Amino acid sequence: MRNATIVVVGDIGHSPRTCNHAYSLASHGLRTNIIGYLNSKPHPKIINHENIRISPISQPPSFLLNNNQILRFLLLPLKLIWIFFILGIALLRNCKNVGKDKDNLLILQNPPGIPTIFVCYIIAKIKGMFFLIDWHNYTFSMFGKNSISQLIAGFEGFCGSLSDLNLCVSNTMKDDLLKRWNINARVLYDRPPSWFFSWTPDEDFSILLDALNNYDEYSQTELPKLLVVITGKGPQKEFYLEKISVIPWQNVFILTEWLEAEDYPKVVDMFGSKLPVLAKRFPAIPELVKDEVNGILFDTAKDLELAIIRVSEKFPKNETLKELRSNISKDFKCWEENWEGLT
Repeated sequence: MRNATIVVVGDIGHSPRTCNHAYSLASHGLRTNIIGYLNSKPHPKIINHENIRISPISQPPSFLLNNNQILRFLLLPLKLIWIFFILGIALLRNCKNVGKDKDNLLILQNPPGIPTIFVCYIIAKIKGMFFLIDWHNYTFSMFGKNSISQLIAGFEGFCGSLSDLNLCVSNTMKDDLLKRWNINARVLYDRPPSWFFSWTPDEDFSILLDALNNYDEYSQTELPKLLVVITGKGPQKEFYLEKISVIPWQNVFILTEWLEAEDYPKVVDMFGSKLPVLAKRFPAIPELVKDEVNGILFDTAKDLELAIIRVSEKFPKNETLKELRSNISKDFKCWEENWEGLT
């Protein structure tokens, strides 16, 4: 029996790309084991698949997860030691030793990559496994610009170069991996499966709030009322919830929801349900969202306001929305089609 072990040092239920890998591998006959935190329930397609097993690992104690920046750095060594031993023991228990080939896989979702890349590399050597890293971002980028970040970057690059194969989410990241650490990677775009996301520290929701505020003023005479659903968790959630609660909007209504994994494709992976996306512009986004083709890109609150107006006016008979949806239907590929094409 062919085997695959997928590691994510994060919540499995809120790691859609990890779950997509697991589902694709299991559907091709590999006995697949997912190792990670089990804070929320994964999609039923994952839980109920006969070839998928979930092996939860314990998170670091709460005192090691302090949000205070100074304490965070002071406690970091203890947190890394915890992850090293907990993950190492889990991998030793669950990984099969059947000789190194591409039918005995160890896949790591990165970040976080410290010390997980090194742990996975050691276990792959011990167990004779083919080691693959799936790069979403860089671990060092989570620590700002400081000497610790530079140290982590060096270690991450060294460990990353030890893998047998690398995947990444965009051509921009592929080029950066090659330039930064001489790591060759293949691109596997994020896509929703044919059957996930959240508040994060670097998302500037003030752009959204300013755009909605202007829309509310403008819409009092000409535009439909707007219902905005914001999902997820994260360190800035409470700050924005408090800010939203005191805004006296008349035509904009906000809902914040913490959803189960199976609900996310309905509200986030818009392309999966043939809905266009309004996305903030950054270097890699044009690989997924093509401006004026399957969505609209924006830079400022004013840009976003105008984009919302464009897709809202005369709703439901909005020609811009109709054209964008039609373009998505023509050339959109789901996760399985992308995965099959790459593998």
